[in-house]
Amino acid sequence: MAYTLAIVDGSRPNSLELTIWEMSVVRDRMIASNASHTTPPPRATARRLGERCSSGLRGIPAYKLAEPCDWVVRPDEISEALSILAVHQDEQNDPNWKIWVDFLVESGRHGGFVVS
Repeated sequence: MAYTLAIVDGSRPNSLELTIWEMSVVRDRMIASNASHTTPPPRATARRLGERCSSGLRGIPAYKLAEPCDWVVRPDEISEALSILAVHQDEQNDPNWKIWVDFLVESGRHGGFVVS
């Protein structure tokens, strides 16, 4: 089993495949850097519509990175996460982390991404 992260903008056939292990490392690093936050998922209707969680926290909700359930990670969540990650330059020496951050930058420019 793997995670497929597909950029929302249909004109960009770009996606990133991560194993369960790779996604858990990404999620843990995002949480540790405060670029992701642990809030419970919203109700089902908000999930389908991609509504923003009302937690008031910045970054990407960790539940969107925990389950391959067609969660939509929106450009505003990506932008917030990238601004937080900008102060964590030490992690960018890891090639897998660089691939992740590059994917965030690209998907943030093209409508976000879907986790499936």
